[in-house]
Order: sequence, then structure tokens, then C-alpha cells
Amino acid sequence: MQDMVRGAKAAMGWRHPIIGVHVRRGDSCNLKRSPGYGMPLAYCKTFNDFMPHIRKMSELYGVKTVFVTSDSTSVYEETKQFSDEFT
Repeated sequence: MQDMVRGAKAAMGWRHPIIGVHVRRGDSCNLKRSPGYGMPLAYCKTFNDFMPHIRKMSELYGVKTVFVTSDSTSVYEETKQFSDEFT
């Protein structure tokens, strides 16, 4: 398994260190307030909401590579506006 992961990372051109970000948009954004459920509708953050934190990490540690995961394809489109700043 480790060899498979190393091979996949090499194929993607990963360079360490890497900042990892998980932007959740699935079930956490679709919760409904209902009797007995007790949870309000969650605020779904945009990728832009994460940028101040990513920039701070980048400045502190000199990291320019960001790996973004999400359960939403729209997040990929949001990341494009930062491609000149991060890889």
C-alpha cells in the first residue's frame, strides 16, 4: 500500500511540505432543523474562507503547495483563482 501511495504522489508531482485542506460541503451543509435532531443548518465555507489560514501557514512555514480535498466539485473551480499564488 505504501508503494502505491508513493507512486501516486510521485505521479502528481507532490513536493513536501504540503498544506492540506478539506472543504466539506456534503452532509454538513444539508442538515435540517427538526424536532429531535437539534442541529441548525450548517454554514458551508467557501474556499476563500480558508485562504487567510492557508496564507498564514504559508508564511510561517514557507509552504506553497496546497492539497485540497472536498466532497464537492465546485471547490475545484474556487481554487483556480489562487493558482498564481499556490500550486
